[in-house]
Amino acid sequence: MIRGIGVDMVYIPRIARFQKEGQDAFFLHTFSEAERKYCEKQYDSAEHYASRFAVKESVFKALNPLGVQLDLRKIETRNREDGSPYVVIDEWLQEILRKADVDVLHVSITNEEDYAVAYAIAEKL
Repeated sequence: MIRGIGVDMVYIPRIARFQKEGQDAFFLHTFSEAERKYCEKQYDSAEHYASRFAVKESVFKALNPLGVQLDLRKIETRNREDGSPYVVIDEWLQEILRKADVDVLHVSITNEEDYAVAYAIAEKL
């Protein structure tokens, strides 16, 4: 049973502008250390930051109607060996999902030109 869905689109040049302007606080308060390390290693780090930010927002949108308050830094996106994205389910997020009666978070990311889009589904098995 689907408990919530969320979608978000991020304008990649906006993230690139934050990088150029040295807005470190945005990156420190929004992304986990692992996400920052991953993104900084990529050819187009702004695209990867934008993708991960879109995941955070889409997960927030999928869970927020269920009465969940979230810290975006704790919604951490990683990639499986095949490149597909997933959200790390640590103790904190596991408790949030339990309270929201959600067993699984599914996420998908796509990028096209200047935009990164992410979709999240919160599912009760």
